[in-house]
Amino acid sequence: HTLHIEHRIVRHAGHIWPAWQSVGLMTGSGFGHEFLQLCDAYDGIGLYNLLQTTTKNLAPRLEANDEVSAVMACTGETEEGLEATLYMLRKWSSRYMERTARVRWMLMPLLWLAAQSRHLAVKLDKDGSRRFRERMVEVARELFTKLQQDKDRREGALVICCELIRLYSSLGQASQCGFVLATVRAAAKHEAFDPVKLPKSLLVTLYFLWGKHSVMAGNVEEADEKLRKALALCPPKAQGELDSHVKSDSKGQVAS
Repeated sequence: HTLHIEHRIVRHAGHIWPAWQSVGLMTGSGFGHEFLQLCDAYDGIGLYNLLQTTTKNLAPRLEANDEVSAVMACTGETEEGLEATLYMLRKWSSRYMERTARVRWMLMPLLWLAAQSRHLAVKLDKDGSRRFRERMVEVARELFTKLQQDKDRREGALVICCELIRLYSSLGQASQCGFVLATVRAAAKHEAFDPVKLPKSLLVTLYFLWGKHSVMAGNVEEADEKLRKALALCPPKAQGELDSHVKSDSKGQVAS
């Protein structure tokens, strides 16, 4: 069933704004033109902000033709919408892995695509369903493995790592988080995360999720280290909110 949906998405790729434009194929004016300009400028933050605008208004992004009604089914909060988003995530990840130079700018769009896929999977998993989050886990695990195996693309693996931790936690599979983090921990022994080069939003998220998992696992020393790093990288306005999350999680662990 999933394969059938993917074939339909690829067949209509020329008419689906995200699947077409996010891989940098559309030319002309409007969204696609701006997307290509930002890619040419290696402007990852600009691309992230541009992608953010698509969550507010999809309609103007679609080309006017007689297939719009069919395409709309692939871009909304539906199973086809999730597959379209995962298709984009895999495409962007492939381009990230294929490039031989200047790839760090691609991390911010990767962050957006990975998070958007998870948000959609969570929305679709209502009434106790797990199917769509498990589908997202399937794709994320594959991407994480590929990125982690390439030592020059492990920064991208951190993006997927964060989404896997969130997904496993929501599915009640906290033990799986430990395996993912063990892989990241082993790689970090040889090359530390550089807060100057990496997006701070990525590192704050990683350290917070890592610290939160360590709290739940009873590893107080590691939890303290990771959560302190997360707080240190947070903007002053966000530190209070993060600190309240940390205290809440700590109280929950003590109570349990």
